[in-house]
Amino acid sequence: MKKLLLLLAAFTATATVASAQLSYGVKGGLNISDISHSKNFTSFDKKMKTGIFVGAYVEYQFNDFLAIQPELLYSRQGVSSKDKSTEDITRKAGIRLNYLNLPILVKFYPIERLSIDVGPQIGYALSAKSIGRVVNTTDGRSVTRTKDRIDKKDYNHFDFGVAMGASYKLMNNFSVFARYYLGVTKINKKDNGFIISDKNLSNRVIQIGIGCGF
Repeated sequence: MKKLLLLLAAFTATATVASAQLSYGVKGGLNISDISHSKNFTSFDKKMKTGIFVGAYVEYQFNDFLAIQPELLYSRQGVSSKDKSTEDITRKAGIRLNYLNLPILVKFYPIERLSIDVGPQIGYALSAKSIGRVVNTTDGRSVTRTKDRIDKKDYNHFDFGVAMGASYKLMNNFSVFARYYLGVTKINKKDNGFIISDKNLSNRVIQIGIGCGF
């Protein structure tokens, strides 16, 4: 009896894999990113930063209702800020973080072509930079520009969080999607090196993009 059950389970698993549909493609789009923090800052007006993401995906569809989709994405993230403390001089600053992200999404299809996507995401920080600009507000002339690498000892290379969103498959293997990433790990190791002095910084990213399957 046990052998029969094991044989039946193996046959079911084989049939499920055989009926699954494998597809792959490339994707890219716009990042609207921010960094959360635990303190309230008055000297800096924090704003979201725009960037890009690009990469590839593989979708393994088990049936009409369920699929899994790993992705590998290059993602430019960060935050911008504006110093409001002076009248004649405006100081603008920002953090630029370049990540290689691996989201693994479970896709639920409530109706044909439309999926609800959710899953974990692991990221690796390739580099981090602080970007600054001082502007004379009387004539709008840029006075100075700075771009410095943040010391690798000051930020965590690995990031982890949850990605969630929805996608819709169009004609000719094209798809559109929107996603929100909620980082749960700290991006910095020390309370310095960033324009925001806080030990509890984490990533927040809105992604809007298109995909092209092959």
